[in-house]
Amino acid sequence: LLYKALKEIKPDIMVYGEGWDMPTCLAFEEKSSLNNTFDKDLIDIGFFNDRFRDVLKGKTDDSNLQAKGYLNGDLNYRDGFKHVFVGSTVSYGFPAMFDSTKQTINYVECHDNATLFDKLAVSNKDETIETRLRRIKLINACTILSLGVPLIHAGQEVGLSKNGVCNSYNSGDAINGFRYDIAANRKDMIKYLNDIIRLKKYFSCFYLDRKEEIVSNIEFEDLQNGAVAIKLNDSERKCKVIVIVNPSDATVKYQFDKYYRIIFNEAGLLESETYSQLVLVNGITMLVACASNKE
Repeated sequence: LLYKALKEIKPDIMVYGEGWDMPTCLAFEEKSSLNNTFDKDLIDIGFFNDRFRDVLKGKTDDSNLQAKGYLNGDLNYRDGFKHVFVGSTVSYGFPAMFDSTKQTINYVECHDNATLFDKLAVSNKDETIETRLRRIKLINACTILSLGVPLIHAGQEVGLSKNGVCNSYNSGDAINGFRYDIAANRKDMIKYLNDIIRLKKYFSCFYLDRKEEIVSNIEFEDLQNGAVAIKLNDSERKCKVIVIVNPSDATVKYQFDKYYRIIFNEAGLLESETYSQLVLVNGITMLVACASNKE
């Protein structure tokens, strides 16, 4: 009822929430919770997808900071990554959570719990700061490109820290404030995020909505060292897009079936036209390529 009333006031309004099953006087079937996402009345309501968060980088609560997800080293989550990449609408590794990708708010960092930078400082404590920032770039890129609604917490784009404080609601600006000095020194990370957003907006295949069209237009290929290739058919651009995600620290070799244009890598969008049939994808990075569907 609330959504319908708001829709009449502002037709393009977005309504989303946490969706946890809180103890209230409402009957179970009347709650707008993650347990009822297949209710036709909730098809346009967004839910914070904690499965997305945990699959990508592991749990974030204080007692589980050491736990890893797919993009920071637990390659057993590869099928789980496929599942959350397609908006948790298809059963890869996990049962489907949603009917529509509009329902999933994809996030790895929010106002509470550890920042992504602080999480990786514990889960990947033996890695250098430089490697940690590479992982943050990769995780951010996957958050943007995954089907659904991406949410980026301010400071996540440049790897800001709360000095290990997780529940920082009363910690003040010293912990919660935005560090413009750090952002100024990490402009490459800002450009990288900006570039991946531009890429997302360009291709319609990153906006597929329902399970039927997702299954028809997206397939996955498992690669060496736990990497994965995501093959998407873009009907609007009449091209095939391939996204290669390599969370390992080893280089991954990939052979295309024909010449593909390399459009995005660890440096962001590539201005020059580079075509290849064989690529080497560096560790802890993403590569995106495209080719016409015409033979």
